[in-house]
Amino acid sequence: MTRNPNTQTSFVNEEIDLGELFKVLRSKWKLIVIALILFSIAGYLISSLLPNQYATKTTILIEEDQQSDPLGQLQGIESLDLFGGLTSDFLQNEIEILKSRTIIGNVVDSLNLNVSYLNNDALVKAPIYRTNMPFFVVATQVKPLASGDDPTINIQLNVDGTTFMLNSEEGEKVYDLNTRIPLSFCNITVVPNPFYIENEAGKHDNYEVTITDRESVIDYHIKNIRASIIENSSVINIAMESTSPKLSEDILNSMVTFYNKNAIKNKNAISLNTSKFIERRLQIISEELDSVETNKVDFKSINKLTDIAFQAEKFVENISETKKKELETLTKIELVKSIVLDLQTNNNSLIPTNIGVDNEEINVIINQYNTLVLEKERLLESSTEKNPVVVDLNSKINKIKFNIIQSLKMYTSSLNILLQDIRGQESVLNNRVTEIPQQEKDYRFIERQQNIKEALYLYLLRKREEVSVVMSSQASMARTLDVAYTPRKPIFPNKMLFTAGAGFVGMFLVFAYYFLLLFLKNKIETKDDLENIVGDIPILGELPNLKNGEQKVIGNDDRSIMAEALRVVRSNLSFLYIKKENTNAATKILVTSSVKGEGKTLTAINLATILSNASKKTLLLGIDLRNPQVSNYLQDVPGVHLKHQGLVEYLKVNGEKDISKITAYKCKNEYLDIILSGQIPPNPAELLMDKAALNSFFSQIENNYDYIILDSAPLMLVADSLELSPHVDMTICMVRSNHTKIHDLKSVLNLCREGKIKNPSFLLNNVDMKYIKYGYEYAQPS
Repeated sequence: MTRNPNTQTSFVNEEIDLGELFKVLRSKWKLIVIALILFSIAGYLISSLLPNQYATKTTILIEEDQQSDPLGQLQGIESLDLFGGLTSDFLQNEIEILKSRTIIGNVVDSLNLNVSYLNNDALVKAPIYRTNMPFFVVATQVKPLASGDDPTINIQLNVDGTTFMLNSEEGEKVYDLNTRIPLSFCNITVVPNPFYIENEAGKHDNYEVTITDRESVIDYHIKNIRASIIENSSVINIAMESTSPKLSEDILNSMVTFYNKNAIKNKNAISLNTSKFIERRLQIISEELDSVETNKVDFKSINKLTDIAFQAEKFVENISETKKKELETLTKIELVKSIVLDLQTNNNSLIPTNIGVDNEEINVIINQYNTLVLEKERLLESSTEKNPVVVDLNSKINKIKFNIIQSLKMYTSSLNILLQDIRGQESVLNNRVTEIPQQEKDYRFIERQQNIKEALYLYLLRKREEVSVVMSSQASMARTLDVAYTPRKPIFPNKMLFTAGAGFVGMFLVFAYYFLLLFLKNKIETKDDLENIVGDIPILGELPNLKNGEQKVIGNDDRSIMAEALRVVRSNLSFLYIKKENTNAATKILVTSSVKGEGKTLTAINLATILSNASKKTLLLGIDLRNPQVSNYLQDVPGVHLKHQGLVEYLKVNGEKDISKITAYKCKNEYLDIILSGQIPPNPAELLMDKAALNSFFSQIENNYDYIILDSAPLMLVADSLELSPHVDMTICMVRSNHTKIHDLKSVLNLCREGKIKNPSFLLNNVDMKYIKYGYEYAQPS
């Protein structure tokens, strides 16, 4: 083992050593296997106890509404398609309507979803759907608790089948079924389930009932229900997850049912408005017709008329066609006036269509207006008046409404012009009948009014029947392609995945534990740790830790594990190349450490002993002047004769310069001499800085020994060891396993890099036997 003293010290890579981690994990393979098995079993048991989650799905087709105007269907007039087909925006609007609070609220109310049930007698409380319960709980006036938790009660059916035990915050009490019970957070009524069939789940009669306020249940289901559009189609997939397949199927089917009801209601909005308009007009026309008929009877009675003179027959034939045109024109004028009046009095309501206005452009504009009003009402179900889309629709509606009124007024003007022309023709004919009595004229007037009213009345009756037929024949908006269906295999928990995942979690925890140990490791533990830190600086060996009661100081011909470890150190020292000016002089070895408590003094004593056992003349020099410990280890060792004087007495001015008077010896080992530090001086640093005295001391003794072992003070506490570095040939830095901190060791390495420590090497002390027993157990006696 040679070392170039000029070699720069390399520093540790502070990243985790994956090789070291692999070694640790490989040594812990049994623990990893046990963790894998135990966690896998735990994962399987947990997955068996968790309630199963099922995925339910239904598929619907959104039918294209070809005719938005019901009367237009009967009349065969094609309505204006504003969307140009079912666009993705339109389908997305339908999805929002499907998941609207109105639809979901209807589902919650119809299925009583604000009440949930758990089986208290089961090993694991699992949710139960109401159809599998022997009773229902009907909750009204539900108020959420101030704590935010959902209130729960316990219900246990009694054997008589007509009473039950209620356990609530108010205590336990027996009630009859079908009895309204007021509680602090709601009123409940327990109703028996007439369709209940006892099964395996129904053998228990103790249930926990949770009552949730309606709005919270709606919020939950809106989040839980998912709807998506199948690409390039008008098909919508609706899906949800639940612990009860029957529950989720009922929810999805009910959603589609309420959606269709809502769509039919919206479709019938125009028809309903038209029907109401016709009813109002029928009532008015009926009263006017009755008044005209009464006037006709009174006129004949007053004038005592039974039959009008036959003189006007010829003229009647000539003006019949004129009368017919006048009648049609007056009817149209009356209808137009009614529509204009309705538009001016009602605020953006639907307009009746195709009830006599034969202007095609006006009918198209009215259809556009009704379509926009209907679209606005549908958007308001899930939005507000402030929605930009609604605001835009209001603007369009008002513009179209203004255009309709102007068009109707223009249409009325044209009808009035036509009427004036017709009446002008009639006036010419009437002048021809001036010889007819005045009574005939008056009677004709009354009869004409009667005919107008009768024609209008019959027309409105026919339209009312047509509207009724359309309303009764409206088709659903959504056609169900696949009713709600739940596969038998649950989507959660996946037992195989749970088992494998839990096993991997167990392995990961073991990996993470040892990874964190390495990551958080701040002390040297093994020789590998030390090698990673010190780089190319020699490591002389490893010294095992001593158990309580074991001999600390080794003896002559010692065969203990500690002695064998020191023999390895002695052999490694012989391979180190140490350049000395005086080749005959002793090799001076400074034994030090970074901090106190790393075993430098005991190691120095044992190293001196093991060298002397090899017939090497060795001097153990206690040069720790601040905290000398050599005498504490040797004072009870048999055959060691210590002297109170030591190195301090030699270094003092006018001190004892006779080396023999301060040298102790070990009588059983003629190759080992000992010089203690002596009395603790008040100025140890100044004594060691006296290079002349130290040189004189070493010059007197170095030719008498093969090795001089110096037990010095720690490097990081005082500068004594640095003052001694020029006087020694090499330095052994002690590192204690699980004691020396990496930070302190790096500080020592900095001193090595700066050249303040001469020929450094390291010796690992107090190593656990599990790391070094590969070589030293051989030396133990059987």
